[in-house]
Amino acid sequence: MTLVIVIAAILWPLRIGDEFWPTGWQQLVRAGHLKWFATGPMLYLLICLAIIGLVSWHRLRKWAILILLIFVIAHLSWFLYHGLFDPWQVRWDEEKPTLTKRKGPEDDPYLAFGREQPGLDCPPWGPARVAYSRSTFDNTQLIKGGFAVLGWPGKPLIPRLHLVLRDICSGFPHELLVEKFDTRFFQNMSAGIVWLDRTYPGGIPETVSWKACLGYRGLKYLNPVPRLFTLDRLRSSAPDEQKAALMKGDLKELVWIDPQETAFPNRRDHPASPAHFNDLQRKNRILSFQTSNPNRLEIEIEVTVPSMLVCTDIYGPGWTATVDSAPAELLQVNYLQRGVWLESGEHRVEMRFQPRAMKIWFFTAPIGLVIVIILIVVGIRKNPSYGRSVS
Repeated sequence: MTLVIVIAAILWPLRIGDEFWPTGWQQLVRAGHLKWFATGPMLYLLICLAIIGLVSWHRLRKWAILILLIFVIAHLSWFLYHGLFDPWQVRWDEEKPTLTKRKGPEDDPYLAFGREQPGLDCPPWGPARVAYSRSTFDNTQLIKGGFAVLGWPGKPLIPRLHLVLRDICSGFPHELLVEKFDTRFFQNMSAGIVWLDRTYPGGIPETVSWKACLGYRGLKYLNPVPRLFTLDRLRSSAPDEQKAALMKGDLKELVWIDPQETAFPNRRDHPASPAHFNDLQRKNRILSFQTSNPNRLEIEIEVTVPSMLVCTDIYGPGWTATVDSAPAELLQVNYLQRGVWLESGEHRVEMRFQPRAMKIWFFTAPIGLVIVIILIVVGIRKNPSYGRSVS
């Protein structure tokens, strides 16, 4: 029975690959090794239980339980901070732009898309994101990591994101089926392509039908907003107006901020022209951008014109920002994106996910672990036969 449970735990995550690979087994073979799927803490926990069940010598079994308990808790601690699925990475600088994936097949359709589309494979802000016409909520962020349409991470589910997804999708919150393509939401979230599992709807402005790939058809957006950009035009508005701009407007014209943000008294709030936007990106050069950790974005930028640095990832509680190692205010802009104001100069910006619950957990978990160890040791000393197999 234990063996069956372990095998089931291995095979269950492979269903995640159904969006591109027909079967879980094919995905396993193409990935090249089992390690990619063995990072789930539940799998390790089941293996530990199997080991305990197989150890019959009572003296060894006593300490096996203690050691495995410590191991499982340590692994769970790691898992709470890292993502389950390995993300794509952008490592970009002016001399050597690269797009890499640490694990998985090199012939992934998205990597092929990036290689075949000049200008999308290695701009300073990284390649355009990917969206899916049908997916679960988790897959919209985990399948491609930071390159999914919701970025890293879309959780916790803030109310504004809830409202947006309900407007364009059916099946929320389980299986999402995009019903509305006549919206600029995908372009404004930096999505360069939507993989369709049905007929191309047609008639959508600023899009072309891309080629079919493994049973999917790519709907390519011609003018997505960069994942990272700077803009010196700010407009204060109510959430409803911001939402309308996200769904129907062009975020290259204005950065929309909440009315309570009063730190920008001299802001210009008239829309920027395309020429002004492009000129500003040349003046405020992104020197490097790394996404190797799903809970941290590292950006180096040279700012000539004081502007708002906008990241089209989802804003959420627990995200903080530093500029040159000093705490900075991370703003919720454009209804549900992130923004940091930067003055002139060369800056290192870091956005880090540190939710309050995680801080509390890191403080209380060691205390709980010590208590558990004490209870186990006391139990072993009081009952020397603890762990002995019953014959």
